[in-house]
Amino acid sequence: MAEIDVDGLAAEPPAGPDRKRAASPVRPIVLVGDDDADIQDAVSELLSTAGYDVVRADDGLEMAALLEGGLRPTVILLDLMMPRVNGHDFLAWRAVRPDVRRIPVVVCSASAFNEVLVRTQMIAALLVKPTTSQELLSAIALAARTGTTAGDGGPLPPSSWRNN
Repeated sequence: MAEIDVDGLAAEPPAGPDRKRAASPVRPIVLVGDDDADIQDAVSELLSTAGYDVVRADDGLEMAALLEGGLRPTVILLDLMMPRVNGHDFLAWRAVRPDVRRIPVVVCSASAFNEVLVRTQMIAALLVKPTTSQELLSAIALAARTGTTAGDGGPLPPSSWRNN
């Protein structure tokens, strides 16, 4: 497991239209961790249209820096295969931080995963790329609404939209 050292990173990446949207107090915030800019663009547009503010990060190190800097999103959307610090290492970092561990995570990845990931890393939902817009929005909405994670005593998401 890679050690996450956020000291060398700024707490927040430079603001700009492609990096971060200003969060309003009314809209829920989704932290999107994915190294593919096209996916970030598409997901950001979809979530913004659905009423969410979006903060983007290219990898787990950047996500950790944002969270260490005080960002508290409603939901984290996480890819597992990213450079520098991948999704698995980010989840391990998150697991030992009670304040961050409470934030529901929706994993959306082409990488292999299984039900054990749900129980051991407290994941709200697992989606396989490519996924539909409706599956993604349903997973995010449920995680935002319940605010619970599967390994935290909360309910597992309905099997109708959780993919293994």
